[in-house]
Amino acid sequence: MSETVKIPIKPIKSGDVVSKARDMSGLRKWARESHAFGRMLSILGWFTIPAEVFLRYRFGRRWFTPMNFYAGALLICAFFALQYVFDYVCYWLTTLESTFNPFYSKDAVGNFAASVDLFYLLSLYAALGVIRLFYIWFRNKTKDDIHSYDDGISWLEHVAEPVIWLINGIAWIIVDIIGDPLNSDSKKDMPHPKLVTDKTAFTNMILEPLFFFWFAYDYPFLLGKCLFYIMGFAVAIHASRREMAKEGKILDFKDSAIEAKAMRELHKSMQQNKMEEKKATKGKKNAPPLVPKVPIHYPDLATIIDWVHLEKHPIKI
Repeated sequence: MSETVKIPIKPIKSGDVVSKARDMSGLRKWARESHAFGRMLSILGWFTIPAEVFLRYRFGRRWFTPMNFYAGALLICAFFALQYVFDYVCYWLTTLESTFNPFYSKDAVGNFAASVDLFYLLSLYAALGVIRLFYIWFRNKTKDDIHSYDDGISWLEHVAEPVIWLINGIAWIIVDIIGDPLNSDSKKDMPHPKLVTDKTAFTNMILEPLFFFWFAYDYPFLLGKCLFYIMGFAVAIHASRREMAKEGKILDFKDSAIEAKAMRELHKSMQQNKMEEKKATKGKKNAPPLVPKVPIHYPDLATIIDWVHLEKHPIKI
């Protein structure tokens, strides 16, 4: 499978145009101008930070910054605090001896397993985040620069290769069975087009969200399950917007090349028309006259007087 050239893009804002395709419905314009939609994307952007720290490496200097690191840590701390309060309230209800408390139990034991799990998750995030920031600092000092808006490389790209190979193989079999009776003899020797060609885009939009959805499905605690589901949804939304922006850049470049070619052909045609007009004008100037000029000899004054005199006094024979 051929490697595609990675095109880093700047972080996308809620009002940015990521797709320039024709939109007669106006939904994309409404989404860009909607304040609620913009706030939702901003909130989802926070959830992509820990997701990228867990699954990605080799970030650009302006993509993963210390401020982004603190924002992701604050998000996980908020879920950890909510889970700890929830666990503490549950323990307090089970130990509160009252006639109106149906949750009371003499053998109640505090179960803070969910809080402990989120604390481990926070610790893992902090360790990986510091390592990512250290590598960014080290590359900057050693002049091993990459694009400052590089969104990193996913660890799941190694898993994507056999998955893409399997998908393309199944698609090839289906096209070979269904498509061959419809193909002409001249196209039988041509290879079938691959269904999935961009490993990075497939990983970002499909594998990474599925990873968090699968992890959330098996996670036993409610708040952690919600955290991973939201992370998967946020990764899918932002990855789709980034891929649309990258595709827009590629299409803009192709359109510019097509327009430049059309302008060159138009300029060449105009130059040819001007040359033909000059040749035609030059030929008309040098061409012989269509009607030969006959010299006209006008009589002198004496002859005219004689003619008039003869008309008045004709000679009698």
